[in-house]
Amino acid sequence: MIEIQSECFPPPFPSELWWNKEQLNNHTELFPEGALCIEVDGILAGSLTGLIVDFDP
Repeated sequence: MIEIQSECFPPPFPSELWWNKEQLNNHTELFPEGALCIEVDGILAGSLTGLIVDFDP
């Protein structure tokens, strides 16, 4: 997923804003419903991460 980020957000997007392995692991453990991946012929082709929260203003 980090490699895909580098392709989707090339320079001048700062690479330090890409998710790192620890952040991705933490996100998928805390919000598994907000982490989706797609494979094409067994190869990771894309991903989506989101945060699902209850919000009642």
